[in-house]
Amino acid sequence: MVNTATYIDRDLFKTHGEPLGDAVNRAALALDTEERELWRQLRRKRDFEGRVADKRAQLAELHEQRRVANVAYTEMLASVEHLRNDINFSKQQERELEHDVAVLSESNRLLQRNSQLDAAVSGTRVSELRQKFEPQELMEREKNTMRICRGAA
Repeated sequence: MVNTATYIDRDLFKTHGEPLGDAVNRAALALDTEERELWRQLRRKRDFEGRVADKRAQLAELHEQRRVANVAYTEMLASVEHLRNDINFSKQQERELEHDVAVLSESNRLLQRNSQLDAAVSGTRVSELRQKFEPQELMEREKNTMRICRGAA
């Protein structure tokens, strides 16, 4: 067998006093160690890239969930605003109805009072009382009552 090391420039392998075969073995061992380390790093890189891909998928899913939640939130806000408007309208209607009831109650009270006066007194006395309670005076009292009711509402 021919020693191929005799054809290689001996300066490439600084042996520091050790035989050339030992230096080659040491270099081969270092090369094997480096190759194993590179494969290990490559596996780690693939694992890391896989985790990154998983995290990106999770992030995309979370973005979608957030978008859906934002849409639901916006719809909920619109619904709440609509309900608030309905409540405000109902309260306004309630105030108007209360005012109408107050006006009608006052009118009813005045009519009952006039009816009682008409029934209680006779002939001439009725005409005297009617002069006292002119329709214009009654209308003024009713208007004042309506102003008071509006002020309270």
